[in-house]
Amino acid sequence: MSPLTPIKIRGKRGASEAEKWHSFKKRKVARNHDPECSTRDGTPASTVSTASCSKPSRERKAPPRELSKLEQLPTEILQDIFEYSGNLNLPFASLELKLQLCSKHMYLRLTTRTMRAVLGFARGTDRARAKDSDLAAASRLLNCRFMTFAFFRDWVEAEWCLTFTPTEDDRVRHDSRQCSTVPRLQAMLAQLRPSGALLPPKRAITGPWTSDNLGYLESIVTTCYIGKESPRYTEYGMTGLRRAVQDASPDALKGLFSMGLEPDPELIRFAVCSCACDLDVVRTILNENLLVVIRRPTDSPNAMEPVIDPLEPTLWAWAEHDRAAGGAKGKKLTGMLKAHVRELSQLQLDRSRGPIDPRVFATSRNRPRSPSQGTIII
Repeated sequence: MSPLTPIKIRGKRGASEAEKWHSFKKRKVARNHDPECSTRDGTPASTVSTASCSKPSRERKAPPRELSKLEQLPTEILQDIFEYSGNLNLPFASLELKLQLCSKHMYLRLTTRTMRAVLGFARGTDRARAKDSDLAAASRLLNCRFMTFAFFRDWVEAEWCLTFTPTEDDRVRHDSRQCSTVPRLQAMLAQLRPSGALLPPKRAITGPWTSDNLGYLESIVTTCYIGKESPRYTEYGMTGLRRAVQDASPDALKGLFSMGLEPDPELIRFAVCSCACDLDVVRTILNENLLVVIRRPTDSPNAMEPVIDPLEPTLWAWAEHDRAAGGAKGKKLTGMLKAHVRELSQLQLDRSRGPIDPRVFATSRNRPRSPSQGTIII
């Protein structure tokens, strides 16, 4: 017997199927030979779902939408419908309507037609209040996004020229190169005589107090009024007051106070303790505190009670803390509060003699005090 054990060499043609090296390693051939469909863990391609392997087919373009009968109208007719209906949502119904209706020319036409219903009212008469529907439409228009200060200025100038047909002297007087923008707009609005019940634009009373928004406020301050009949606009105005304190804008405070808003103790605490005590802002708030007392009827139960107490401990504590830290504002704030106490005392003496005109008091409250009036020591 031979010492060598006979073996069969793999790979030979005569080897059986089980002896070949690639036995048991065959795998099914995937129908889709896309390399993106192969898996890293050796999972047969046939087990991969056809949804994940199939390439996205080219999307067919949707057929053009059939325009409605309104959209098929000529642009001139659409613009007339938009102007006469006053429907501010019409341009947003479709892209076709927006392209034909959203332009400065169309906005001027719409503003002219809507606002003329609330213009031409004499103050102090029965016609000072327009219809509620006209006032609501005008207020909604004034709060639109396109109603910026620049657009409002252009509309006022155009409406004034159409209403009064200015002469050459008027053109020179109202020329923007001859006078500033705000006084010119105030004079034009006063001649247009808007209704006393017309509410101001929200943008003009809430801030932020940039040069445009401040000019917007100062332009309408003599023609618009925020009464207590509209709590929502009163809240907008209080937001504008706080923003004016944050922006250190005494002009914005004066404008909002002129429109019927009143300061409160929280406002001066916010100005002193949270906004670094801007002295001009604090002085404006204290001056308005005096005017609020003057405007009250003499027979009211709290006729002489100020809205802001100048002896509030929070204000004095901040002033003492600032003085102890070496700041200059604490000493000045203390002097302003002491002077305000004296002014309130002087106001009480003046009101005991008779009614006081706020304009006269504003110019005469710094007059010298007589010895008989005494002094107040704090």
